[in-house]
Amino acid sequence: HDCVQCKDNYFFQEFYDVETSSYKMSENCDICDTSKVQIDSDCKSCKSKNCSMCEQGNDSICRYCNVPMALINGYCYENCPVGYYQIGQDCLNCSENCSSCRDDQTCNKCLPGSYLFENKCVSECPLHTVADPVNFECIKCTQSECEKCNLNNTLQCYDCLSNYKLDEDSGMCI
Repeated sequence: HDCVQCKDNYFFQEFYDVETSSYKMSENCDICDTSKVQIDSDCKSCKSKNCSMCEQGNDSICRYCNVPMALINGYCYENCPVGYYQIGQDCLNCSENCSSCRDDQTCNKCLPGSYLFENKCVSECPLHTVADPVNFECIKCTQSECEKCNLNNTLQCYDCLSNYKLDEDSGMCI
C-alpha cells in the first residue's frame, strides 16, 4: 500500500483474492462509475429499476432515471402518477384536487368531488355556471344574466341576477 487514505468519493475497494482465499483491499483508490454507488468498500448497482444514478451511499434511492423515465420520491416510473406532471425527468405535484395538469397552475381534470373552473379545481361551481357531475367541470350558463342554469340546456335559467326576472315559459332572464 503506497496510499493510506483516499480523497472524498474515492475508496479502497474490497475484492476476493482467489490465491489466498480471502478478501483484501485494493492498493489504489477507486471510484464507482456513475451507474453504481459506493456502499462500504464496494461499488453496488442501484436497486431501483431504470435508475442511472443512485443517491450517494444508498443503493435504494434513485437520483436520476434512464431517459425517458420519470423520477418521484427516489423511484423511476414510465409516467408520472395521477396528480403529478412531468418536467424533464421530475414528477411534480399538480394543484390541490387536480388529477391531470399541464403545470401547477393549469389543471386539465379534477378528482371526483371537485369541479374544473378556469383551470383550477373548486368544491362548488360559482354563479353563472352549472356543475357537470360526469366530467367534473363547471359549465358556463349561456346568458350572462343567469345565476343558475340547466346542465343539459345552458340557455335555460333557474335563477337570474337580482335586477332581472325569470320568464318561466322560456327559461330566459328578462
